[in-house]
Amino acid sequence: MAARYSPYVDPLRVCYDIDTRAAGFLVGAISAILWAPCKASHAASRANFEVLGWGGLAVLLFLDNYLNEFRLGLYRGNTFQASLASTSLIIDASNPTAWLG
Repeated sequence: MAARYSPYVDPLRVCYDIDTRAAGFLVGAISAILWAPCKASHAASRANFEVLGWGGLAVLLFLDNYLNEFRLGLYRGNTFQASLASTSLIIDASNPTAWLG
């Protein structure tokens, strides 16, 4: 999306294209393949997952207040950042020892 966006052309083609919409699903699918909550060690990973989850929540709250359809950052990678932040929050919530879960 960031490579195909031009401020001089209508952004609807880039915004509604299939690869833009599939990016969030692909990030979720890759994390589902790589992440196994039962294999995580409880002592060392709990703090790491808490930082990951709270960081993802902070990024989502920031992007929620920052982004709108007139910001250029929406078309230059912030949609992908929102996908990564959502995935980190879901990974933390899936950990049985996490406070956010």
